[in-house]
Amino acid sequence: MNRGAESSAGLRFGEFRAENPLQPRAQHGGDPDRLVLWGHSAGADLIAGYVGHSQFHGPKGHSVKAAIMLSGYYERGVPAYFGTDPAEREKRLSTEGLKNATIPLFVARTEFDTPTAVEQGDALKNGLCDVGRCPTYVVFKDHSHLSQAFSVGTTDTSVSGPILEFLRKSAFMLMRTVEVRCGSIASV
Repeated sequence: MNRGAESSAGLRFGEFRAENPLQPRAQHGGDPDRLVLWGHSAGADLIAGYVGHSQFHGPKGHSVKAAIMLSGYYERGVPAYFGTDPAEREKRLSTEGLKNATIPLFVARTEFDTPTAVEQGDALKNGLCDVGRCPTYVVFKDHSHLSQAFSVGTTDTSVSGPILEFLRKSAFMLMRTVEVRCGSIASV
C-alpha cells in the first residue's frame, strides 16, 4: 500500500481492517479464509474503493471472498475518503476498479433511496454488466436508505434473506450454515 499523502485515510483504514483482523477473528471462532466485507452508504464506498483498487491490498493481496455494498456513492465518493483533487478522485472511482474484481459482488439500493444512491447503484450495476461482471443486484422494495440496515437481525428478512442467499450461492459455498446475529453474519 502507498502510505503517502496521496492515499486516502478512509481506504488506508479499510486496508488495515481487511488485512489485520485475522487474529481477532480466529480468537472468536471465525475463519480468516472466509472474509466478506459489508458496507452501507459511505461504508459501501470504502468497500468498493478497497476491493476495486489493488494498491490498497498490500503485498499478499486481500483475503476477501465477497463484498456486499448497500446504497453507496461509487462515482461520487465522499471527499474525506477519496480526496478533493479532481485528477486523484478520477483515479479512485470505484466502478473502473471493480471491473477487475475477481470476487462475487452484491450491490443493492432501496425503492425509497436517495436519488444519488439510486443513480449510483444503477450505474455501478450497468458498468459491471457492460464488461461481463454483473453483480448480484437487488432493489429492496418498501425500504429507505436507512431502513435496510436497521432491518438486519429482525424478523423482517427482506434484506437479510437475499444477502444470505448470495452468501450461500457464492463465496460461502464452503460455509456450513449462516445465521444473523446482532446485525452481522456469523458462521456456526
